[in-house]
Amino acid sequence: MSAGIDQAFGARDIVAAGKMTAIGLELLKARLGSKWDRLSGLVHALFEAAIKRSIQPGDAFFNAGELTFVVMYRDLSMAQAQQKCAEVARHVCARLFGEEGAEISIRNVVGDVYYKLLDASKNIERAIDEALERSGTETIISANHIKAAVAAAAANPRFALHFTQQRGMQFRCSLDQLSFRYRPIWDCAFDVLIAYLCQPVPPGDEVPSANAGFCTTTGNDEEIAVLDATILSHCLRHVETSGQDRSRLMLAVPLHFSTLARRRAWAEFSKTYRTVPRDVLSNMVFVVFSLEGVPNLRLAQELPKLSGRRHVFCALEPNSPVGERFGGTAIHAVGMEMPSHDAQMAGRVKSMARDVRAQSFEPFVLGLQNTSSAINAIAAGVRYLEGSAIHPMVAAPRSAIAHGLADLYSLQSSRGEAAIQPPEPVSYL
Repeated sequence: MSAGIDQAFGARDIVAAGKMTAIGLELLKARLGSKWDRLSGLVHALFEAAIKRSIQPGDAFFNAGELTFVVMYRDLSMAQAQQKCAEVARHVCARLFGEEGAEISIRNVVGDVYYKLLDASKNIERAIDEALERSGTETIISANHIKAAVAAAAANPRFALHFTQQRGMQFRCSLDQLSFRYRPIWDCAFDVLIAYLCQPVPPGDEVPSANAGFCTTTGNDEEIAVLDATILSHCLRHVETSGQDRSRLMLAVPLHFSTLARRRAWAEFSKTYRTVPRDVLSNMVFVVFSLEGVPNLRLAQELPKLSGRRHVFCALEPNSPVGERFGGTAIHAVGMEMPSHDAQMAGRVKSMARDVRAQSFEPFVLGLQNTSSAINAIAAGVRYLEGSAIHPMVAAPRSAIAHGLADLYSLQSSRGEAAIQPPEPVSYL
């Protein structure tokens, strides 16, 4: 193993890596003829400079072919590596604006690379390349896409957005620049993927980061309500255009508590909420979050605004006690987001599930990233589970489909996780 790549792994078994390739070159080569060497050299230099700015001591990168680079990020999660690679791609595309560079796009493939899969390889760089192509997630960023985004931003209000599990990674965009993916929620009591949580995706990130958390904004209450209404509107459009039986498609819609609790925010959100057909609304799950510091009395006052819905989930901060906060609210489930790195989370999930079940609610956990955490949550009595360990995000939700422990272990194998044994059967009563 080369010294740089070996240093990137250090004592780790897994590191995040990204492969970036300039694509769409054939027509450009033919048109430029002898001028191609100059442009290819420019792209190569731009890549190297942008990558060097993005890496830290201990990271490594190497050339993997014509205008192709692979970067090993020793101390970043896959989500953070995805963000870094997207920034590099956007920088290179932005520098290639104009007649000559408009046809070039950047293909990003980002994934986790496991040391054990590489240690026996005779060609370590090829092994890393193959691992990324086999199991990485792909994004295409083009100069034309960036130009369109810049033009749209000039004509639309821009929001300062971030995700609850990536608080340090803020971005600004207009809400019509967002795209959306869906996070399948598994009901392990009945072995079925029962609902799909709508997830906003930043511009240019065609494949969103795993465990990014809820999308929120630093704006005022009305801006938060507009964001919530935008997500609800997207879900409504999807139901209306999918052609599926509405009664078989259950969507989960994230909702800030402030949108319920603030009069002007609720009035703003209600402009969209009131347009949702009754049969569609009865098959929506509202996942209410940002509950930190909210008094019990306010929960009892505001949550009934969503009464009559089949399911209302309330997502607590990881360190927030359940207590008796939701007595008399008639909600369905109480749970939490799983932080990316917290050695104490297994104990907290177990405590949360016990307290939630004691009040006759159903426990849930969002953002599970590995099979062992999912199994521990099941053993603790958690009914609803979501995260990359359960099922990858999907571009379009489907009706409820069968999904059991065997599917978790199959996904575990494809992700290269160390094998663990299935647990003993668990009673949820």
